[in-house]
Amino acid sequence: MKISSKDSTTWIIGASTGIGAELANSLVKNGETVILSSRNEEALRKMQKTMSEGFSGNALVEPLDISDSQQILSSVDRLFLKHRKIHRVIIMAGLYDPGPILEATPSKTENIIKTNLMGPANLVHAVLPKLKNQRNYPQLVICASLVGVIGLPNGQPYSCTKAALINFTESLYVEEGNWLDVKLINPGFVKTRLTDLNNFKMPALISAEKAANIINKGLNKKAFEIHFPKKISLLVKLLSILPRESVLRLIRYLKKR
Repeated sequence: MKISSKDSTTWIIGASTGIGAELANSLVKNGETVILSSRNEEALRKMQKTMSEGFSGNALVEPLDISDSQQILSSVDRLFLKHRKIHRVIIMAGLYDPGPILEATPSKTENIIKTNLMGPANLVHAVLPKLKNQRNYPQLVICASLVGVIGLPNGQPYSCTKAALINFTESLYVEEGNWLDVKLINPGFVKTRLTDLNNFKMPALISAEKAANIINKGLNKKAFEIHFPKKISLLVKLLSILPRESVLRLIRYLKKR
């Protein structure tokens, strides 16, 4: 779906750092009004100040902790009352804390699941009726990850939340795709404060700015999925259709090397 930058409004949840911040910059430069949300209000205010200087679009701030269901309901009600139309909602928020499964404490696991899975699910449930009432074929975009396609070592519980998000977004596309432009983002390794936590060499690592440019182009295409970088995403897709046990044995072998 092609959304004109003129008079269009995009809400990005998870906009204070990484890909979300770069995507917000890109859209505001294109002339859109972008609502910036995350739990870090200070970072959002700094972004808003920068964007107000020389950018053709407009940046607004709506602080939101996506793991808080009551905050979600309040923000959705407030924003859709304030804005005549919100043309696009993009959910980029996520937590990542790598390590072996046996080191994943219950509290850490619960926090990641609340932010990465329950948060997006609760936001979608709250925002769908509002978007449907607009009757303008709006867009809803959810960011998962290529690590949700195949189980990888030291990625839990992050990877399982991303696998669930892929399934959730696919179901959303099947159920509501007749009136809603649903898109799924599956990035590979992108240099952010989250991937800086990794202690291994990340193949085909790209910058957050490059990732945002790829997403920006993909938002206005017909394809359901935006996946990148292609040299990794296509390999992952190939592995996903091979016998699962053989693939997992290969990954276990590579991990030991």
